[in-house]
Amino acid sequence: MNKMSLDNILIILEAMIQYEMGLSELYETCAGVSKEDGELWRSLSGAEIHHADNIKKMTAILVEKHDRFEIGRPFNIVALKTAMAGVKDTTGRISRGEFSRERMLISARDFEQSMLESHYTEIVRTDDLEYQTLMKNILSQTQEHKKAIQKAIDEVKTKG
Repeated sequence: MNKMSLDNILIILEAMIQYEMGLSELYETCAGVSKEDGELWRSLSGAEIHHADNIKKMTAILVEKHDRFEIGRPFNIVALKTAMAGVKDTTGRISRGEFSRERMLISARDFEQSMLESHYTEIVRTDDLEYQTLMKNILSQTQEHKKAIQKAIDEVKTKG
C-alpha cells in the first residue's frame, strides 16, 4: 500500500473512531432520558467505546504492517460525515426531550444498520489475523446491537 492510500485509509479510520464515540454519546444521552432502557443504553454506549478502541488498534496494525494490506472497496467519507452530523443532531434532540422511547430505539437501530451497510470493513484487504479478528468483533457486536434494539422496539410495540 502506498503512502497516499495509507493516509486516506487512516483518515477514514479516524472518522470511524469519531463516529463510534458519537454513538456512545448518543446512547449515554438515551440512558439519561429513558430510565426504562437505561441498562441497554449504557451497555451499547460501552460497546461503542470498545469499538473505537478496536479501530485504534486496527490503525496501529495498519501503520505497522502496511505492506500486508491492500486497498479494498471504495468508501464514501462524505456519507460518513453526514451520518456523524445525524448522530450529533439526534443526540441534541433526544437531550431536549424531542424523541419518544420508541423513536430513540428506532433511530439507534437505524444507525446500527447504517454501520452494517457502510461496508467500512471492506476498505482494506489483509491476511493479518489480529486485524481481521478486531474487525469481525466489531461487525458481530454491531449485529447483536441491532438485534437487541429490535427486541426492545418489538416490546414497546407489543405494550403499545
